[in-house]
Amino acid sequence: MNTRVKVSVLRKAYNVEPGDDFYARFIMGHGNIRTCAYGREKQLEYDRSFHPVFQNLLEMKIVKDRYISTVTKHHDAVQAGTDGKYHGNQIDINDPIDDEINLFFKDFFIRGQMAVDALIKHAGYMGYNIGFLFTGNEKKFRNGRRAFALKEDDERFQALNSFIENHKTAWYASFRDMRRKIEHEGWSLPNLKYSLDDLLNVQIHLPTTPNQSIEVVLESHWQNMMLFCEEVVVFLLSLKLKDDMVIVYIPEERRDKNNPMRYMVSHKDFPGVPLQCG
Repeated sequence: MNTRVKVSVLRKAYNVEPGDDFYARFIMGHGNIRTCAYGREKQLEYDRSFHPVFQNLLEMKIVKDRYISTVTKHHDAVQAGTDGKYHGNQIDINDPIDDEINLFFKDFFIRGQMAVDALIKHAGYMGYNIGFLFTGNEKKFRNGRRAFALKEDDERFQALNSFIENHKTAWYASFRDMRRKIEHEGWSLPNLKYSLDDLLNVQIHLPTTPNQSIEVVLESHWQNMMLFCEEVVVFLLSLKLKDDMVIVYIPEERRDKNNPMRYMVSHKDFPGVPLQCG
C-alpha cells in the first residue's frame, strides 16, 4: 500500500534586485537595532508589532513595480507592433492595461496609508503615541503632546515633531489627499490614449500628472514613505538603547554593496564600529 511522503516547502521569500536596498534596511539593519534595543524575551512580540509596517511597505513596492513593468511591457508591445495595430481607420488594442494599472495605482496609495497607520500603532506598542503628530486638530495635538513620553522641551521630541511636520508638508499631505480621493471620491487614472505619427506608427500616451509621469510620482512617494517609516522607527528604537549605545548613520559610500544598511548600533566610545547584540 502506497503511503504519502511528507514533504517540507522551502519558499523563497524575497527577490532582491541589484541596487534594491529595501530588504537590507528593513530586515538586516532594522533587525540589528531591534536586537540591541530589546531583550531576547521581547523580540518576537516586537516583530509581530512591526510586521504590518513592513508588510504594507512591501506591498507598496510590489504594486509600484508591477505598475511600471506592466506599462513598460505594453509600451514595448505597441512599439514592436504586436499590439496597437493600425488598420483602416482604427487602432486595435487587444491587450489593454487600463484596469490593471488603475488597480496598482490605487492599491499603492491605500497600502501606503495602511503602512502609516501601522507605524502609528507600532509606535504605541513601543510606548510612544505619535498619532497626535499627524492630526490637524489643535486640541488633539495639545492633549497628545501633554501625554507624550518625552517632554515638550526635550530636544528629542522637538526633533521628532519637526521631522514629521517637514514630511507632512513636503509630500505626505498630497499623498494622503490622493488616497482620500481614491477611497471616497472614486478617483481613477484616465485611460491610455493612442495616436498615429506622421509615418502612421502607433504612439502610446500614458497618464501623467501636470509635471511628471505616474511612474516618477510612484517612485518618489515610495522613496519618501520608505525613508519616513525607517527614520521614525530607528528614532524610537534609539530611545530604547542603553546609555553606552548609539545609532550611527552609514554614509552611502561606506555601505556594503551586498547589504546596504543605512544605520548600525555602536558603542558610544567606538562610533562606526558595529556592535553585536543578543
